[in-house]
Amino acid sequence: MIANDSEGPLLPPGAKPRAVILLPEKDAYLAGIYFNLLERAGFLPRLATGEDSLDGDDLTLMGFQMAAANPKLAQSIPAHRLLIDFHFKKDYEQNPTAYPFHLLDHLTVIVHDHEAERFLLKSIRAMNCKTALFPYKSQVNACAIGPGERKIFSPAEFKGHPWLAGMEVEYISPPFPPMAPAGSFIVAPEYDPAIWPTLFWGAEGGLPAVLPANESFSSWFFYGALLFDPSSQEDFNFKTSMLSRPAPAGTKPEGVKRKIGIVAPRHGRNAPGGAETLADNLARNLRTAGHDAEIITTCTDSMIKWNNHLSEGLSNDEGLPVRRFAIDKTDQTGFHSIGHKINKREPVSWTEETEWLRLSIRSRAMEAYLKAHEADYDHLFFVPYLYGTAYWPSQIAPEKSYLIPCYHREAPAYTRALRQNAMWVSGISFNTLAEKRLAETELKIRNENTEVIGLGVDTRIKGDPARFRAKTGVDYDFLLYVGRLQREKNVPQLLDYFHSGAGQIKSGLLLAGMGDVRVKDDPSIRLKSLGFVPEQEKIDAYSACLAFVLPSTQESFSIVMMESWLQGRPVIANAACNVAREHIYTCGGGLLYSDAAEFAQAVRKLEQDKAYADELGQKGREYALANFQWENIIARLDKFLNGAPPRPLWERLGEAARRSSYALSEGREGPMTHMLSEIRRNLMGGEVAYETPLLEALANVDEQSHIHPEYREFSDRPVIGPLLSKIRGLMTNHLRKNYLEILESKQTRFNSETVKIIRRLFEDIRKLGG
Repeated sequence: MIANDSEGPLLPPGAKPRAVILLPEKDAYLAGIYFNLLERAGFLPRLATGEDSLDGDDLTLMGFQMAAANPKLAQSIPAHRLLIDFHFKKDYEQNPTAYPFHLLDHLTVIVHDHEAERFLLKSIRAMNCKTALFPYKSQVNACAIGPGERKIFSPAEFKGHPWLAGMEVEYISPPFPPMAPAGSFIVAPEYDPAIWPTLFWGAEGGLPAVLPANESFSSWFFYGALLFDPSSQEDFNFKTSMLSRPAPAGTKPEGVKRKIGIVAPRHGRNAPGGAETLADNLARNLRTAGHDAEIITTCTDSMIKWNNHLSEGLSNDEGLPVRRFAIDKTDQTGFHSIGHKINKREPVSWTEETEWLRLSIRSRAMEAYLKAHEADYDHLFFVPYLYGTAYWPSQIAPEKSYLIPCYHREAPAYTRALRQNAMWVSGISFNTLAEKRLAETELKIRNENTEVIGLGVDTRIKGDPARFRAKTGVDYDFLLYVGRLQREKNVPQLLDYFHSGAGQIKSGLLLAGMGDVRVKDDPSIRLKSLGFVPEQEKIDAYSACLAFVLPSTQESFSIVMMESWLQGRPVIANAACNVAREHIYTCGGGLLYSDAAEFAQAVRKLEQDKAYADELGQKGREYALANFQWENIIARLDKFLNGAPPRPLWERLGEAARRSSYALSEGREGPMTHMLSEIRRNLMGGEVAYETPLLEALANVDEQSHIHPEYREFSDRPVIGPLLSKIRGLMTNHLRKNYLEILESKQTRFNSETVKIIRRLFEDIRKLGG
């Protein structure tokens, strides 16, 4: 909040307040920018060079170095009449007590990048310091792209840096070369505020960069650079090699056999998990279509233990070639420690994110093989996005790498390192439109080559309801759940809803699967856990059920929905699952529920009208047959790969870098202009102004009102942590069930409605002139 002037008379009506700009001569370009800004904001600005020329000014804009050299002058100006221009310097961080940073307490300080903001607020912790971020265009001309041999440029400040030793680098400083050969890029092994002019020179001409992932670069150049762990030379070398690769060859003609590697963290015909099933089925159906496809995976048979139980080398799995590589020695304690912070949505540095991926399922033996043999492959598909088996190997040949991410609305998907992974691959294949929309809107992923390809399902499978009933003895209508019995799949809520509706629902509930959620059979309400069931028995169960239930809110495709529909049975799905909503609204093959009452209502509707249930199931079957037969999926995938020829990574990032430079240059004066207008208004005797207008603040609250239940694991120990969490869960489950989960489910709506009421009151008061 900016206080009214309490010293001296206010300016007469209509008068313009006078402002003086006091910056060193080397900042003449910036002084000119401030002069124009102040003039447009209604001030009478002027430039000054010394203390004796500051008499009678209403506002002083002073550089920090001048304030440090003339502390008495800075202290003599009232805080509400003083703005400080602050540029971050490395020496400030190395020798913080050598500078009078106390002068910045209780002032408004204009910073030009996030590093300066971070230093003020987190390093020296300036007290009650309000920062105004004002990035501005440097006084440099953009480079032009021309012919010649590709170059690696680096700011002259890094000459002699050990990370650049042995690398053919051209060191540059103003005035910059007017032209750069196609394929060139900029590298900066560490952060230095002096390199911004070099970045502007390159970005405006379309040169990408390899930059340390500090706050400034991850904010302004996230899409136009490859960001690396600032503490890791290995990561710096990885990213530099990616941009150094030659331009990719053109696509093969349609119908020509392709060599395709599908990289997954584990493989096995009976391995649980949608991603593993996707990889296996995709590879087999690509081979059926005439392509030379193989699985590239690790030696583990457990996604919990990360062991190396399976043999290394090439093997044959019922006609499918499978290459296995040993997993690196892992530190699961370290992995879970960082993963715990990520899942709780706590602040995590880029270095921690990268370390988390190093400690994930990673195989350097696999990476060495791909590096030596990447020329043998036309395409490499990585599935899913979550593990080191996608993040590290996809950096080897990004122009032929494709991601099948299987995104859910889960905390790891929002990490910056994994979002960059989706940016550097040549393309992304999504399973549903809902997954694509999640990536584009919430995850802010930008990749020019994306398509909704979907998954195929085995349409030949046929269930026998009589066989299932004879084997299990189930002679009543029942709802069916198939999948892991885990909180992440929302199984506890399904059990709660079923129990609460037991007096109204006649059908039983059968659950097929294994997991951490204990299901106690209850014959009185026909609740039964089947445990693990063989594939054919699972299909028989689908064909015998009244309806399949999908309680999960986090799906990227939901194979189980398709399996149910192929047996002609309807689906009752959680309305909070975007993927389920998309499928059901597209085909009309089921019903959606949002709470226990709607769940019970949907079940009763199907119980009372079996013909209607059959009709919904038939609609779902027609939808699955029309869209998700493997022949159709492979045809869509072929069309996707035969689309636009792959573009080199430097070219794609260069275009994004140009857009980033425009964002820095255009439209960034708005916050500064708003702040200066508020200062002028108060100098003229206006009312006290708030930093954020109330309506804008309410809009921000409205956008952030959604509640994310916190991750429940609290220990980073791989064995003790889950054990203690389970004990705690048993002791406090009555609290969660009776109080906490109810609050979580209602809080989002409460927040939103409260904001609407406050906004309405504010608008009514404003209409009345209050």
